[in-house]
Amino acid sequence: MPVTSDTALATDIAADANTDAAFSANSSTANPYLAPWLYASMGSQSIAKDDADSIEKNIDIPYLPIKKPAYFPENPNDFQPIGLVPVYRDGTKNGPMIQWVNPIKGNIVFQWDSNIHKSDGPHYHIKDLDKGLSKKNHKHFYPGSLVPEPYASIYF
Repeated sequence: MPVTSDTALATDIAADANTDAAFSANSSTANPYLAPWLYASMGSQSIAKDDADSIEKNIDIPYLPIKKPAYFPENPNDFQPIGLVPVYRDGTKNGPMIQWVNPIKGNIVFQWDSNIHKSDGPHYHIKDLDKGLSKKNHKHFYPGSLVPEPYASIYF
């Protein structure tokens, strides 16, 4: 086994100290032996921190668009549910009506009754909600009231 002198050992320690100084976190040259998270935790403007920032900017976070609430309007001609076709009908002795029909299935989704001779006045119906109920139990939606879910999300 070779014998080393104290001078040789001191030279090796000095060389290691110079290497450490060359790769310190505060120097302009990044130390390739340190993990990127270490640079970020030290707050240095390192390459690793810049890479982390650029990766962070590329993240696409999906979100649902915030829709405005849908209301039944005073004027039924202003009621325009997406994907439905308005069909104007003469109605009955109580006046005309408008039905909004799904053109593919042919079913009525919304209906507006003018009810000019009745005390309940003009109002809207959602036909799915009225299925199986007697006429006196049908749900009326008056102008200015909110279109309930899921109809608001589906048609507006």
